[in-house]
Amino acid sequence: MAIASFEGVLNDQMAGFYRSRYSVEGEERFMAVTQFEPTDARRAFPCWDEPSLKATFSVSLTVPTNRTALGNMPAEEEQVNGDLKTIRFGRTPIMSTYLVAFLVGEFDVVEDVTKEGVVMKVYTPLGKADQGKFALEVGKNTLSFYTDYFAIPYPLPCLAMVAISDFSAGAMENWGLVTYRETALLIDSATSGVSNKQRVAYVVAHELAHQWFGNLVTMEWWKELWLNEGFATWVGNLAVDHLFPAWDIWTKFSSDYFARAQQLDSLRSSHPIEVEVYSSDEINEIFDAISYCKGAAIIRMIASVLGLDAFKKGLQIYLKRHQYGNAVTDDLWQALQESSGVDVKSLMDVWTKHTGYPVLHAALSSATTLHVRQHRFLSSGEGEGGEDDKTIWRCSVPALAPSQQSMVQLELKDREADIPLPASLASADWLKLNAGQSGFFRVAYSDEMLAKLCTAVESAQLPPIDRLGLQGDVFALAKAGVVPTSRALRTARAYVNECKYPVWSDLAASLHKVAHVWSEEPNSSQLSAFLRGIFAPITAQLGWDAKEGESDLDVLLRALAISNSLRYENPEVITEARARFSQASSLAADLRSPVYRTAVKFGAKHAFEAVRAMYRSAENHSEKLRALQALGAAPDEELLRAVLDMTFSDEVRLQDVFYPLAAVSASPKGRALAWQYLQDNYEMFLERFKGSSFLLGRILSSITSGFVSFEKADEVEAFFKAHPAPGAERSLEQTLESIRGNAAWLERDRQDVRAFLAEL
Repeated sequence: MAIASFEGVLNDQMAGFYRSRYSVEGEERFMAVTQFEPTDARRAFPCWDEPSLKATFSVSLTVPTNRTALGNMPAEEEQVNGDLKTIRFGRTPIMSTYLVAFLVGEFDVVEDVTKEGVVMKVYTPLGKADQGKFALEVGKNTLSFYTDYFAIPYPLPCLAMVAISDFSAGAMENWGLVTYRETALLIDSATSGVSNKQRVAYVVAHELAHQWFGNLVTMEWWKELWLNEGFATWVGNLAVDHLFPAWDIWTKFSSDYFARAQQLDSLRSSHPIEVEVYSSDEINEIFDAISYCKGAAIIRMIASVLGLDAFKKGLQIYLKRHQYGNAVTDDLWQALQESSGVDVKSLMDVWTKHTGYPVLHAALSSATTLHVRQHRFLSSGEGEGGEDDKTIWRCSVPALAPSQQSMVQLELKDREADIPLPASLASADWLKLNAGQSGFFRVAYSDEMLAKLCTAVESAQLPPIDRLGLQGDVFALAKAGVVPTSRALRTARAYVNECKYPVWSDLAASLHKVAHVWSEEPNSSQLSAFLRGIFAPITAQLGWDAKEGESDLDVLLRALAISNSLRYENPEVITEARARFSQASSLAADLRSPVYRTAVKFGAKHAFEAVRAMYRSAENHSEKLRALQALGAAPDEELLRAVLDMTFSDEVRLQDVFYPLAAVSASPKGRALAWQYLQDNYEMFLERFKGSSFLLGRILSSITSGFVSFEKADEVEAFFKAHPAPGAERSLEQTLESIRGNAAWLERDRQDVRAFLAEL
């Protein structure tokens, strides 16, 4: 079929074929970029824009001779006609429309060749070629790792990764032409910290995983989005662990991905991994922690059950069988069954087709028998016996005791069971369930079992990943009303001598949730004093300055300890932070964010203006974001209003609007101002984000999710009932449930926490 004419718009909405603004020596210029996932290829050319309707693509671009044009494939022919040139790119393999990409702009480039002979290039803004070298090295080694792991070579002759100034997501896996936000690809040796390197390494590994999972084998329909995103998340972490073993990636995974998935999936308004979607807005809304993080978590769970070798073989069967085609979830289960001999579908259907996950209540009924009861976990505390408590999950429960060399698998197939313990577990000093945190469930221990596990935490007998998981479960159970919040706070005391960054990171998040919910209570200062005491020893131990021979994780732990000591207003740490702000350029990169925030919070208007000047002058985008977010810590309404006005000026890119809004909304005063600002300017919000419902939902949630009262939930609900947010409905439903859950938590445990603090 031939189409005589087609006209599209080079828009400014970061979707379809759009323009991105950049500057060269103060001169504003524009590049042309594509972002087609999930359903925006149709904006740029006529097509059947669905993942199963694959085709090959031949692309030609006519561009100015002084601009670089890139496509999925290398250029095969170039013809110059005056000030213009026409470039014809090679024909692509058969693929989905959302993976087509082309762009026009000005770039510097660094390149290398993998050991398999694939040419790899990183395109950076002009003058920033050196900042692409870290991603180039990670990308080159990751591509070789995947070639070995999947036993299928990367099928294209080259792979380009490009830093884009305006980009709605973090990155996009276009086949052979991967696009990124600058913060997800560039590393500046002067201003980038360990956390920046970890982000770049992971995002590169995630996007390159898609070259197989998503590009070579594509989901049949968006219902199976998790086959793309869940796998890229899991295997991206696998690759980073391979490249950077000292980063302790799988403990970090439990905090970064596993915990995010469990938080969202504890809401009634969550959704199954496999979820029916029918419109572009519905598709956009499932690019969330369920598709990415829960998908990755259950992949890790089934890999643990089957064994890594059988799992790897099953993935290779799946990819080889469906390459250049489409697949559904059952195709994966079939391949894994062939490699392992296990009926994977009967084991896993409940995890992908049902919303939520269970909590296992565990108690020793004798020295040799464990009594376990399961029900759906809801953060509202309304899970057991309710209308939502119909699912029975089949749980493989890894168990660990002090004398064991390896974990023992216990099985729970029913609602409730007495499980005989093998000799290696019976009569043990302590018993940790979900050892290794591979099972996607929570564990509620009896008082006796929890007390023994806390002793094992204090003595560091429990492995780091299990120390992390234990406190995460206890705090989640406190929010749900299964245990009192005072028990969670007492559990936190067992971690005062903790030395591992991923454990501290998750514990800090748990404690911050309590501090946030209680932030407007009369005894909030007493709670802050208690929390200062938790972080004081590790802050004093690590100090402010790097030590010879320390690890990357020590660097991150120092930043986390100082940041939380500042959050809970340790006076000595505040004094030191303000002193060091006067020499901000010499600050370690990972310490800059907390120091900038402290300077703005305690330093009056002159500090605010100093940080705003940093934002305006910074060349590196990660550094700009540090300064931009710090402005949200301003203590008075005049400055907070200035941040809100600045956010929607030309000073802040549309892709970055989320960051200052979330920072302003982090405090009660700022949240009230941001909420009023949203209501007063709602039509402007809708107009600015009409091309990106994903960003709109994220922004609306960042402003409103911090409220902690039923009255505010009703107010937010009434506003959006009268003023709909197209494409953000699911996000708002989840936000309202979260607000009401926090309000219920506060009402239920207000007296409990008051009594706990009175005992201190």
